[in-house]
Amino acid sequence: MKRLVLGILLLAMSTAGSAAIITDLVGDMDGFGIGATHGSAFDWRSVGSGDGDGTDYWSDDDRTISHFYDLTGLGNILSVSLEIFSGGQGYFGLSNVYLDTQFVGNLTDGDTWDSGFEGENIAWLDTFDLTPYISLIDGANVVTIDVMPNDGWVLDYSRLVIETDDVTSVPEPGTLALLAMGLAGMGLSRKKKVAK
Repeated sequence: MKRLVLGILLLAMSTAGSAAIITDLVGDMDGFGIGATHGSAFDWRSVGSGDGDGTDYWSDDDRTISHFYDLTGLGNILSVSLEIFSGGQGYFGLSNVYLDTQFVGNLTDGDTWDSGFEGENIAWLDTFDLTPYISLIDGANVVTIDVMPNDGWVLDYSRLVIETDDVTSVPEPGTLALLAMGLAGMGLSRKKKVAK
């Protein structure tokens, strides 16, 4: 009986899939081109003219970011998160974040004008749990950052992270060898019992 249980465990190990992580990054994670980090203060005048992808430049416009990724051959989506590293927004109110058309939250206030630090901007990394919106995760999603009118800000990056079941995984050769040994052991124990 013990060998039967061992064989079943080995079979289960050989068929268990592993998780796959898909990441789509828009931007370059360079701190607005000036090396700003989460929670650090920065001068908006030091931010450059941008990277050509909607990041690393100071403006008062909304941003629309397109995330594209491939889910081919993968299993169920286990979790989804969205990271947005930005700074400066918030003087006229918090900016809204949407996945496609669904509201997912607000960016952290990155302007300290109302806190007694006149004109100082703060960089923030906001992370949103998008797992409740799994039905929207289909290979192409649009993230919209809706800032209040005339509210200056900068976006460093937007990163979508998706964890899925990897249903295409193949058992490692070592696992297959263990399975074969377990099955052979079960066969030998069965023959000994029949011979007695």
